Amino acid sequence: MRGLHRTIRARLKSVEVPLFIITFVLGVYLAVGNIFDATNVPDKATWTPWSLWFVLLVVAAVWVPVYALYQTLEAKLQSREKRQTQAEKLQTSAVAQLARTCQQIVAVIADACPEVNVNHLAACVWRCRPDDTFEELARFYLPQDRPPTGVEWHKGRGVAGWAWASNKNLGADLKPLIERLVDIGPAAFDKLEPHERYGLSAADLQSTREYTGICAIRLFSTDTKPQLLGMLVLDYAGSDGFNCVAAQAVTGAVKMYAGTCATVLAETSATI
Repeated sequence: MRGLHRTIRARLKSVEVPLFIITFVLGVYLAVGNIFDATNVPDKATWTPWSLWFVLLVVAAVWVPVYALYQTLEAKLQSREKRQTQAEKLQTSAVAQLARTCQQIVAVIADACPEVNVNHLAACVWRCRPDDTFEELARFYLPQDRPPTGVEWHKGRGVAGWAWASNKNLGADLKPLIERLVDIGPAAFDKLEPHERYGLSAADLQSTREYTGICAIRLFSTDTKPQLLGMLVLDYAGSDGFNCVAAQAVTGAVKMYAGTCATVLAETSATI
């Protein structure tokens, strides 16, 4: 339907000048015809119902307001498309800025932690949706072709989800949890209290076991009543070095970059 709508609009645009000329002529005829009809010029028979001149008068009376309505709707559509284009540009710019900030965060942490392989570290910005689900807006990691986990993260599920549910920043070394899953098995693991497993099921942990540590930092709006907008999530897949990553996550540099992410989200929350 949208494609058909655009095709019709495109065709109308292609004949816009002839349509305007026709409308102008009919508008003049409508005005003059009404005057002549009221004054019986040239005579009464000229404007007899369903005579040629009367029919043309009816056509003009219908055409002119319909064309005016079309122009009004077209102006509103163009205005809406302009706003959408501006919003898309703003969204693209915001996402690009978030991605650059994620890259800077990875660089800062890797520089401060010699034991951390930069290819094992990722920084992501997730938006917290009103329906309690996450939407990934930007990320940076090396190498670029990292396979998806297949897990749908939401409030109460995973380290970031648990940080959202518990309303606090979290840094979680997942190696002990992975070892516990191996020791007790999936059935027993799923019976553990949710806070012991960060709301993860055995299947979730199996799907994401390459990640040995996660840090989740909440991103709030900057108004007088701060609202949670999203999460800065640091994923670590190395065998050693997560303690340094977690320590850096609460340092001034990473906090500053987290503040940048929060500002971008606050300024563009209506468009992304």
